[in-house]
Amino acid sequence: YMIYIDMGMGRLGNQFCRYAYSRLLHKYNPGEDIVYSFDMLDSAHETEGDGMENSLRHFNTIGTERNGAIKRSWLQKFVWKRFMRKYPDGMDFCLKDCYERRWLSVMKALGMYKLNLGECPFPKKKPWWIGNLIVDCCCESPDYFQEIKEELSEAFTPVHPLQEHNRELMDVIQRTNSVFVGVRRGDFVDDQEISNVYNVCSKDYYLRAIAQMRERVENPTFVFFSNDIEWVRDNIRTDAECYYESGKDEVWETFRLMRACKHFIISNSTLHWWAQYLGEDKGKVVMAPSRWYRSDFQSALYLPGWTLVDAGNPCALQDACCVK
Repeated sequence: YMIYIDMGMGRLGNQFCRYAYSRLLHKYNPGEDIVYSFDMLDSAHETEGDGMENSLRHFNTIGTERNGAIKRSWLQKFVWKRFMRKYPDGMDFCLKDCYERRWLSVMKALGMYKLNLGECPFPKKKPWWIGNLIVDCCCESPDYFQEIKEELSEAFTPVHPLQEHNRELMDVIQRTNSVFVGVRRGDFVDDQEISNVYNVCSKDYYLRAIAQMRERVENPTFVFFSNDIEWVRDNIRTDAECYYESGKDEVWETFRLMRACKHFIISNSTLHWWAQYLGEDKGKVVMAPSRWYRSDFQSALYLPGWTLVDAGNPCALQDACCVK
């Protein structure tokens, strides 16, 4: 039997979440191999390196990539078709969450996991009547990860050595009170449908977070990471010492630098979430936006000890965030 993971449409941060969930399943069902399907990604991404691809192959992960139809039992197929028949379209997470929860007990009993944005409990040892386990959800809850955090820290270490042109930046990160500042733009700003859901972190959010971090951390050095680094240089200013990752590195190299920082100012990005989660400084300060979405839907990713920085309210976000 297998643990099948449908990697959906996500980039590396989402792939980490799905992989982590499967590793927890694998811990309690060690005789079953992990198999990934990147079919949707392969058909969706247009350019090699745009992130819509199998990025796990650059890390110390286990499992096998296998394309093609996921092998469900006849009963799993029957229930899956009925479940998907009325599955809500669009990006109304409240509606989707309510629908998924109504099906939770049935899906869980058959070894199919589809609760995207909250905790999806599962039996640690699967019942004998379940065949293959099917993971087809974002799995965005730290409840899945804490138990195997050490294994994930090793798994999410790149297999490639540090690139020569980043040695100086890595030295800065390691010898200073480095503060990761993650500015996610791209589709969060340019794609209207995605922007309406995720465009939360305005310029003012970062300025507020930087000011608070300077009060909390002695002699901070801010290291900026972004998929629009020129916008960051032009718009987010501070008289503290600053460095900028080029924005041109492979995602595995960028993530290595991110998680090496001592403190974190993150956006509502799962990749940024994983960087702070695996950050190893015992005194790390993590600042995050006060909301994860442009709605009242609550993310399960928030952790105790975070400092939440005002990201405005949903009604006021449109003008504040869409700065191009």
